[in-house]
Amino acid sequence: MNTEAYNFWLVKALYPEVSKTIAKKLKEDPNAFIEQAQQQMDKQDAIIAAQAQAEQADKEQKAAKEKLEQVKLK
Repeated sequence: MNTEAYNFWLVKALYPEVSKTIAKKLKEDPNAFIEQAQQQMDKQDAIIAAQAQAEQADKEQKAAKEKLEQVKLK
């Protein structure tokens, strides 16, 4: 079973109403529903990337402050 099928199986097992809604929306208008899902996945990817960038910037800022304090102490 591929990852996507396994993930949907988990949703179906743990959240049956959600899986019914997904099946219903896919049946009604699969292209629109898939497009909506893709937009949400893209948004989540962008949020994750922005969080990673912010964390990296925070680390760099902390390192720069530590370096500044070290220089001030000399």
